[in-house]
Amino acid sequence: MAVSLSGGMQDASPFFLRPQFLPCLASAVAVLAGVTLPPGDKATFLHLHLLEAVGFVLGFVLVPRSGTRPIHDYEPTPNWMVTGLFRASVVAALLFVAWQGVPILAGNVEGARVEAATSGTGYLRLTAYMAVPAAIMLISLRAQRAWMFAVGAGLIVLALANRSPLIYLLIPPTLASGMTALGPRGRRRLVLGFLAAATLSVGLGTFRIASQEEFRSYAEYRTPLAEHDYLEVARISVIHYVEVVAENAVLTYSLAENQQIETKFGSTYFSVLLSALPGEQLTLDREIRLASNSSFIGGGVPPTLAGEGFVNLGWAGVLLVPLMLSWALTVLYRQAVRARERAPDSVGARLLGLRYCYLLTLACVAQVAGLAGASTFPLPAFVVLCVLIGSQRRVVKASARVGVPQ
Repeated sequence: MAVSLSGGMQDASPFFLRPQFLPCLASAVAVLAGVTLPPGDKATFLHLHLLEAVGFVLGFVLVPRSGTRPIHDYEPTPNWMVTGLFRASVVAALLFVAWQGVPILAGNVEGARVEAATSGTGYLRLTAYMAVPAAIMLISLRAQRAWMFAVGAGLIVLALANRSPLIYLLIPPTLASGMTALGPRGRRRLVLGFLAAATLSVGLGTFRIASQEEFRSYAEYRTPLAEHDYLEVARISVIHYVEVVAENAVLTYSLAENQQIETKFGSTYFSVLLSALPGEQLTLDREIRLASNSSFIGGGVPPTLAGEGFVNLGWAGVLLVPLMLSWALTVLYRQAVRARERAPDSVGARLLGLRYCYLLTLACVAQVAGLAGASTFPLPAFVVLCVLIGSQRRVVKASARVGVPQ
């Protein structure tokens, strides 16, 4: 059933495309991930999660219900900023490969990925990944041969052996398509997009495990790797990711509480500016790993959204970060719904839907990784996407009451 919004709009979006879905997802993850914790850690995790949930709810409540907004229109074809960024990303990827080789082809894929990320090629690597926001923009603008741009961006991501950008290449345009193509066709697109993203992400993770001899020293992986049972390897790795969410949140809290990691005062959200500098620069996930003396193979310890908030601003950060995130999600969602109500398949509806769905994807992934603590790609890519969408906009000199079709 459609839900009435302010101004008479009828919201026909599936529940999982609405911003209110996020705290429900976070609660489900918390229940699944927290059941195996010892009592003391479980109490800590419960406090972190409850405060995070309060922040999400406050963010939804604080968004004004109505107001006057300008009418915007958008260019129907990609401008020079979009196409130029894609070309620059391809050049950056080629330079990166010429300097560092191709991490996915290395004998030790996980080690090669981490070494490449900390070897002083950060800005080249980050620019190469900007093929992702450029490609999903071209898909939403229905550019000629848009699928070729998507494939090109995917090849860049795969070559650099990082899974995170694959999620943002596939999920946001899939969700945005589901927002504008409601009904059976939209649902089919959503299912296919989720399956593709899950298959590629899990497949790349499984390949990284199978490509390294070191993983055979882990008891849980030894037998399936010896028997080449890669489906079992994938199953074990997925279960491991679910189980460590609560553990990582508590670990991050403990390190910050005991001053083993200094308070960051919001600096982790700008870590891309430092982590891409020449030389080895520590992101929060790798700092957590070093402070906790963890000895596993690979990169760092994802801090989770609550843990990242605590490291930055203590308990206030656990509350304020989800509050600001849910506030932004609600604002962008309402703008996307208004555009869809005015013209369901317009350029503006597709672009605003894409912007919202990217942030929704980031907010969901942040339950595990944090907003910037485990990957420097998603947050700057969102900023770039917003700039690209803004560059397509032209303002019509008129205004419209929220919810009144134009």
